[in-house]
Amino acid sequence: MRSVLKILVIAAILIVVLWTAFTIFRRSNGEVVNAFEKINNKLSKVNDSLNSREREIYQELDYNSDDSLLINLVDISDTIRFEIRYFKKKILSGNSLEEMDNSRKLDSIFFTENGMSTQGHDFVQNLVAYKWIVQEEYALKNIDYPDELLSSFPKEKASSLEWLEYNFKGFPAIASITKLTSLEQDILSINNLLLSKK
Repeated sequence: MRSVLKILVIAAILIVVLWTAFTIFRRSNGEVVNAFEKINNKLSKVNDSLNSREREIYQELDYNSDDSLLINLVDISDTIRFEIRYFKKKILSGNSLEEMDNSRKLDSIFFTENGMSTQGHDFVQNLVAYKWIVQEEYALKNIDYPDELLSSFPKEKASSLEWLEYNFKGFPAIASITKLTSLEQDILSINNLLLSKK
């Protein structure tokens, strides 16, 4: 459990450092794109490992017992991870290194001229539902969890559009891909923590 949390914290620190650097300079160059690619590849490898572990534990859940909330947790996280893979595939399709420095593809998926797209809205609502299930599961198990565990998820009282814009609008494609991969890792890490406490 501590190793999963340690991986999550290290990944979060890396993302925050790179995200801050991007925000300060607001222009990405080849070196920054390469750095994001390396971090994204490392996060993807960790995600593959966490996903395998989650699947092993998931197979042991009892559908007719108190495991129903955990089953819902894994089901909604599968939906979110499917969406993330879809978004990443859309962003990457036909992109050259130079195109990884702009935000057009993801912006067109998440936003319209009048605000948020249906896909953007559904994605945020799935994240909010996931966060609620995680909080319920922790409460049922009487487990305290660190606040930073769910810090990358939308706040229920915050505007979905504000959260989506703050995290994705206008960022280079490679930064958004890395952010999505990090979000996927957060989900896998949380699931593994909760499933290991079953």
